[in-house]
Amino acid sequence: MNALAIDCAVSKITVAAKKENNLIKLTLDVGIKQSEKLLPAVDYVMKEAGLKAADLDYTACTSGPGTFTGLRLGMST
Repeated sequence: MNALAIDCAVSKITVAAKKENNLIKLTLDVGIKQSEKLLPAVDYVMKEAGLKAADLDYTACTSGPGTFTGLRLGMST
């Protein structure tokens, strides 16, 4: 299974991509710059895992608790 996971409920964002048994994970302490760093982080882990959006079987995102803005960013991404 190919998957993408996003957690940006707090000031640290964690993005992980899994392709079969290959797992790529990135955690960044970005403070209030989540909106600037989230998409580049997703692009990075997807590229390192050798995945494209069409390859994903599912995407997971933290639904809370957390900051409103962080949760909104994760869900909209």
